[in-house]
Amino acid sequence: MRAHVLKKYGKSNAVHAFDERPETPLAPGEVRVDVEAAALNPVDLKTREGEPKMLLPFAPPFVLGSDLVGTVVATGSNVTTLRVGDAVYAYAGMDRMGAFAEHVVLPADRVARRPGALSVEEAACLPLAGLCALAALDAGKVDKGSRVLVHGGVGGVGGIAVQLASQRGAEVFATVGTSDLERARSLGASHAIDYRTQRFEDAARDLDFVFDTVGGDTLKRSWSVVKHGGVVASLHVPPRADALIAAGLRAPWILRLLLPLVTRGAHAAAAKAGARLVPILSVPSAAGLERITRAAESSGLRVTVDEVFPFEALGAAFDHLQSGKAKGRVLLKR
Repeated sequence: MRAHVLKKYGKSNAVHAFDERPETPLAPGEVRVDVEAAALNPVDLKTREGEPKMLLPFAPPFVLGSDLVGTVVATGSNVTTLRVGDAVYAYAGMDRMGAFAEHVVLPADRVARRPGALSVEEAACLPLAGLCALAALDAGKVDKGSRVLVHGGVGGVGGIAVQLASQRGAEVFATVGTSDLERARSLGASHAIDYRTQRFEDAARDLDFVFDTVGGDTLKRSWSVVKHGGVVASLHVPPRADALIAAGLRAPWILRLLLPLVTRGAHAAAAKAGARLVPILSVPSAAGLERITRAAESSGLRVTVDEVFPFEALGAAFDHLQSGKAKGRVLLKR
């Protein structure tokens, strides 16, 4: 098969090549998926540059890519949930990756039938962002009547979180740029806050849950708006070492030493606010994807696709993603 193989870590497109790669053998609990489309994520750029290499259970050469849509072409002997010919989608996981290839082999419990209500391109954008948003809202026990703030409310993850929270009956506040106020409202935000002209502290108070997809000063300021006993979930606070290991990643001794130091300030701020801090780490899950499928087919989920590149044009797709000009998701499609 043809695959985009990362030969070594680096910032240039020269570090990966579209080459022939042997097919991966199929274990009893796995399925082989013929990849039709694969979405790029910011973490793919970081992985190409080697930022998370301390965590990965493998080293170059390997195939990047985690979000995919395709068709099951083979199943292992123990697989009962999927059949050859099923149209599926998956988040491969940081411990496997491999979506930027003609075929990928994954555990069946990471693969689910894709939402028929969405296009191939839209479905390819959902797995990582959807599982991330789902994990955050579950951590915050967001339900009918919950008062929720989503930072980055029209972003890849934030936009899904706004929609899912709204579907649950929450009162949703969302911070967005000036040009995205109407879009945030259309996704389900009851209160769209222009972070360029208004401090969210002046618009949102006594919140049950805050989802931080931005980090930095935004996270620090969020403690003043969450109520005592509330939850702040963040994509920008590293998880505990045991959570990394449970997700199939590595946690070498130096990381175990540094993590408590790096996260001490955020956890101290949470304690001072009388709130709970939950670092979010997306974990592959067919069960989670099935929940996202139900949400998409019952109430609808909207995804913005910015540009679709030919499958062989990963370098151009990376350049576009890195430029910061994309107003939605960037994909490869065969």
